Amino acid sequence: MLKAACLAGDVGAVRRVLENHLALDLSEGVDDSDGCSPLMTACLDGNLSIVQVLLSHGADPNETNAKQCNGAPLYAACLGGHASVVRALLAKGAYVDRITDRGASALYVACQKGLLETATVLVDFGANANLVDPFGMSPLYVASILGHEDVVRLLLERTSANVELADWKDGYTALAAASRDGHASVVRVLVLHGADVNCASFKKISPLFLASQNNHLEVARLLIESGADLNSADESGCSPLYAASAYGQLSVVTLLLAKGARLDATTRSGSTPLFVACQQGHLRVATALLDDGADVDRPNRSGASPLFIAANFGHLAVARLLLSRGADINQTSFAHCMTPLLASCYKGHDKMVRLLMDHGADLCRVDFRGKTPLDAAKEKGHHAVVRVLTKTTIPDILLDKVGDILLVQEPRTARLCPRCCSTNRTKDRRPP
Repeated sequence: MLKAACLAGDVGAVRRVLENHLALDLSEGVDDSDGCSPLMTACLDGNLSIVQVLLSHGADPNETNAKQCNGAPLYAACLGGHASVVRALLAKGAYVDRITDRGASALYVACQKGLLETATVLVDFGANANLVDPFGMSPLYVASILGHEDVVRLLLERTSANVELADWKDGYTALAAASRDGHASVVRVLVLHGADVNCASFKKISPLFLASQNNHLEVARLLIESGADLNSADESGCSPLYAASAYGQLSVVTLLLAKGARLDATTRSGSTPLFVACQQGHLRVATALLDDGADVDRPNRSGASPLFIAANFGHLAVARLLLSRGADINQTSFAHCMTPLLASCYKGHDKMVRLLMDHGADLCRVDFRGKTPLDAAKEKGHHAVVRVLTKTTIPDILLDKVGDILLVQEPRTARLCPRCCSTNRTKDRRPP
């Protein structure tokens, strides 16, 4: 009967039941399907009057026998944001820092849900702001990651919250997490309270890197104005400019360039911001980088140039841009002795092949296996590329081999081309 009265929210009925001693067991109902005692029921509903009556009749604010909310009335009240109930429980001796079976404190829950009034009550009763969940996330961390500026301010101004506590998965601090998710107002508060703008994660990722990668322009500007290192690199050597270029974040790229980020900073593989922008097909970013003076031909450690990588992935507009800026059309990669044209032929990018041919790509260059562009297209079955190559207005190419020399028939003339492959085998051989 007591639990039924609590479920009905009838405080008068609760009093009558208790005063008439019809139910002295204040844990009544814990074996029901919902697993809730009368006190837990009232806490979940936020019924302060019933909670006060139950507590005055001896209900335990630290009971642990309920199935819901990890058996903690305080936790249940915090989930619902029932600040007055939270205060009543704490006033009757509820453990403010009790950790539930899920590894979270009441303050953690209030901060996670952005419940300022509830969090304030917990802080008033001395809640520990540095207790972390099973993943190493503190109340400050979860409030920051979810953008609860007012709660963040409360923790920093009224508790001893450690602003540099990092989670255990990535090593991100509250500032790093807020920067990644674009919460500019939270970032501002954290920085004002001394958060390290250059703190690095386990993989040496900085807050500015995270903001740049995710195109959070205002956050990036705040961090830079607060002294963030423009050229800090992660464990792979990727800078904030590289990250922004890789993800096509033009506004952040423009900001970083204006603030003096290094154009020539390379990753461990030797890739520049321009290289990765071309690899991903980000035309406007590539344009901005070139306008700022990026080296159009700078290769990575395998010798692949920006034009090579654009051709390899079939980014036609990017390739046009690079060619218009004077890119070396026949620059060869070290790894496979391959030109942009060869890469396009292997991948079957017929429009790219036509573009490169129109700009004078050498049709007779061979890769480390001695394969010409035509060989590559045939080997991979790229018939459209074969048609482009064989219908070219440049010579009737690739007739036959004489030792290591091929005779190339042109209208009215003939020239020698080293190590080209043939499309039409003929018996017209001449001595080298």
